[in-house]
Amino acid sequence: MSEFIAFQQGRNQIEDGGWPATVTFALSTKPCSGLGSHVDSDTYVGGFGEITGTGYPRLTASEPAAVGLGQKTFTQLTWTTGSASNWTNPKTLVALDAGTSRLLCAWNILPFGVAAIMAQSNATLAITPTYARPGPAR
Repeated sequence: MSEFIAFQQGRNQIEDGGWPATVTFALSTKPCSGLGSHVDSDTYVGGFGEITGTGYPRLTASEPAAVGLGQKTFTQLTWTTGSASNWTNPKTLVALDAGTSRLLCAWNILPFGVAAIMAQSNATLAITPTYARPGPAR
């Protein structure tokens, strides 16, 4: 089962011109594999299962320096429910380029695309995305 997916348009952008200086991150209800999952041809315009509304803001991080061969570890991203108890339970973190509206890649938040339980008060979701350059496209 895949825990990561590189979107075609994002992979092309990264390989042709690199990462954007600022990467935007959004939460999604779609897992990286399985029923109703992301596929590599997903696009921003086509929708990617983004969770929107109060409590689910998009977060941004600067592009980190590479560590090893093509690996980048971003700063930790955190979402907190506070007193709310009606949040949707996200499955993936999606990286996108807000300047070009291109989906770059996505990671399952939990193994096998299981939803992170955020439907209770004072829940915190902390994710440190790490990008490891994927192998050849299939």
